[in-house]
Amino acid sequence: MVGNRKTAAPWLRRVVTLVLIPPACIGAYYVGQLLAVNRSAPGADLTPPQSGPVLYVAPESLALGEVWESAEHAVKLVIENWGNQPTDITDIGTSCECSSVTPRALSIPPGGSATITVKMDLFHRLPYHMGLERRPLSVRLDPVFKDMGRPVEGWEIKGIVRSRVSLEKTRLHFDDKCLQYGPAASRKMLAVAHIPIKTLKVVGNADIADVRVEPINGKTGHFAIVVTPNPTQPIGIFRFDVSTMAIGMNDEQHLCANFTVFGEMLPPARIVPGILLLGEHVIGQTATAEVSIRLPNREGWMIDHIEIDSGDTSVARVENVNGKSLRYAITQTINEPGDQTRTIRFVLRDPNGKAIPCNMKVIYHGNPKVRTDK
Repeated sequence: MVGNRKTAAPWLRRVVTLVLIPPACIGAYYVGQLLAVNRSAPGADLTPPQSGPVLYVAPESLALGEVWESAEHAVKLVIENWGNQPTDITDIGTSCECSSVTPRALSIPPGGSATITVKMDLFHRLPYHMGLERRPLSVRLDPVFKDMGRPVEGWEIKGIVRSRVSLEKTRLHFDDKCLQYGPAASRKMLAVAHIPIKTLKVVGNADIADVRVEPINGKTGHFAIVVTPNPTQPIGIFRFDVSTMAIGMNDEQHLCANFTVFGEMLPPARIVPGILLLGEHVIGQTATAEVSIRLPNREGWMIDHIEIDSGDTSVARVENVNGKSLRYAITQTINEPGDQTRTIRFVLRDPNGKAIPCNMKVIYHGNPKVRTDK
């Protein structure tokens, strides 16, 4: 005969379980964290997936803190191999076009180290950094290991870049505003000083354009940089850089932000529009449109003669506007089917008698059938 055994009530067992499980889970979590910390070395390490080397870069060398912007800020990084196998790095990529690394390829034996130099152009700005006194800097360095053929996640340089002078943008475009021997075109770039300065100086390309600084009245530390291309420069595309220099209260000089000027010096006389699109017409019809010949604001310019490459195109003068803009009517007889192009050449003479050809094109589409969908 087996005697009766007293057991805990079901509700009591459930209470004990609910009370003990949470502390046990929390304890296991912290034990795991402690073991992980004890096993890992401090700093930034990198382990290639298929090999044993462990690469380490001291985290303090990756933190720049606050630095003034400059054209070439250099940082030396020591890469240590904490593993028991040699490692070969065939390349080191960077996340910003403003940075470069030397050397890009290196071999590190077990327990050894190698030093690389990272150079950064701290004047480089992203569009949303324009005008800021302080902006974040982040440059990733991703090595490529031998026989891998692709970069792996590496290290990151971080810091804050400070500006003594900031600009509203990095480029100044003149588009089609510059006309040889025509009125001088000017554009402005806003500059703001973030430290007390006596004045702001600029350096451009005197052969291409005049660049000057004008303080903005009522706004301390605000300047307008005025760029005026020289109307006598050769016809064609021009491009040059303008650098700024802040003169401090003690006459110290600080090289600051720069910007690039783009534009094109157009011929002194031009046809508007240069391409005349007449559209689609039935063969046998005629199409007419007007163009303007724009001349420089100087006396002595004239149209010498007009050359036409086809007998089905005619040109007639309409009127003379202020002696500087001439209007001509272009009449095109639609004689051929399909897409057709005609060329008209206006030959001008400058005040020195030099011949200057100005070409334009007439384009139409000839339809051999009468349209019935009107």
